[in-house]
Amino acid sequence: MKRLIAIAGAVVATAAFGGWMLHAHDADGSKTARTASDWIPKVKAEARGWKPDAELVAIEFFNFGFAVDPTTHFPDMTKSGPPAAIMYSFYSKSAKDGVRVSVNVQDLPEEQRKLMEQRGWKPMQFDHFQAPWSPYTLPIPEDVDLDYQKAIDAARKDIAEQCQGQHQYGNCELMSGLELHMFWNGQGDRTGHPVWTVKFGQDPLTLETVEREVDGATGQVVAFDPRKKGDEQAKLFEGEPTKLHNVSVTLSEPGFQGLWRGVNAAVRQQDPLYKPYAVSLAANVSVQKPDDTVRLGEMYVQYVRQTPSLVWEDMTVHVEGRGKTLNVIFETPERHSAPIQPIPTALEADKLPNADNILKMLAGIFPKAYHEIYYSDYQGCQSTTFGNVTRQECGVWMQQEHRTDVVFFWLTRQGNPWWNAKENPIDSELKMVSDAVPEGGWVWWTRIKQGDVWKYTIVDAETGRQLPNVCTNPNSGQNTIRSQPC
Repeated sequence: MKRLIAIAGAVVATAAFGGWMLHAHDADGSKTARTASDWIPKVKAEARGWKPDAELVAIEFFNFGFAVDPTTHFPDMTKSGPPAAIMYSFYSKSAKDGVRVSVNVQDLPEEQRKLMEQRGWKPMQFDHFQAPWSPYTLPIPEDVDLDYQKAIDAARKDIAEQCQGQHQYGNCELMSGLELHMFWNGQGDRTGHPVWTVKFGQDPLTLETVEREVDGATGQVVAFDPRKKGDEQAKLFEGEPTKLHNVSVTLSEPGFQGLWRGVNAAVRQQDPLYKPYAVSLAANVSVQKPDDTVRLGEMYVQYVRQTPSLVWEDMTVHVEGRGKTLNVIFETPERHSAPIQPIPTALEADKLPNADNILKMLAGIFPKAYHEIYYSDYQGCQSTTFGNVTRQECGVWMQQEHRTDVVFFWLTRQGNPWWNAKENPIDSELKMVSDAVPEGGWVWWTRIKQGDVWKYTIVDAETGRQLPNVCTNPNSGQNTIRSQPC
């Protein structure tokens, strides 16, 4: 059974780097025994040729072979040999992107090496993928102890009971992977802590990979309890995103401000790492009163789970009910990966200025009898008359006209991606409004449909100042959008 050990203490200085002799060849072809730390200056120079602020965030050892019997020179299938490659992952904060620099450390025969070099092979390879190889973003400090042998020895000792009886015939104790990164342990953690993940073969009972995590500073095996609130990284990378429990809240204030505080308090109580980044509100024009706060029919808030990683979670929260006690419904979070799906910039919920006056102003631009027309398709029956003969054909797709007085108000930030809420604007609308907003600005906005012109009213969320209106032709998300006079 793994022990639960608190991670504490300062990162120790680099010790003598033991373990495998990892062979490589210098530019002149001479063979030099190297360790993983010996390659760091070279791989860092390679990565910083891409971006000057590239930081080392993970080191991985791959393709472990079998040890070689020193007497017979045959592979010993009961023991692990050295890895064939080391992969160094880097991350650039300015680019919000990463690269990988790989080093081949196999002890290749001279003839094979020369043949491979003639075909373009190099011992060190730079790769910039569509998405970074490693999801981690916390840099590994230069003074972190890179003596992986301590981690391997501690992990191997800890799995002895689990792999008992498998030494000769199974692969339970054979090394299959080794990785180091800075483990992030919650909101108060600013730098992370070095943790080695040591992987072996299969458990003889479950057939799952045997794995241990070892504290890079103390050399002790650690276990991260998934029930402990601080162990945020485990919840982020293992299994499916955790869905929050629906709750009821009693509001202490009227209007949007009361809803906003109640919903965000409900989220914070369960997972304070979720921060809001978009709001979608719906209201009926017919029920609004001139001197009252806006009467909202629906409220959706989009949240991003903020961790120092390129893997992020997106969650939609909506409110159901009427009166002072409402149900807060948490939809299943979705997991994304940057930079393909950019991480939104969130806001601190308590720092959003009271928006009730802004929303009251936006609601006031809609005439009392305002209606929007939209259409839906349905299968019905169609009659055609030829003289005295009437022919009826059913199952025909027909169009039905609807009229609604429902209007929408949105809170967005310039540069944030489109979000997946029920009443959010279409992607082309969000982009158009973002182009009209100062860089990084938070705005409240709505649109009013006036025949062939859609008029967008945009208000700075911080100052309450109205920005210039934007008018376009109707925006379906499929057609070309052109500016129109307002």
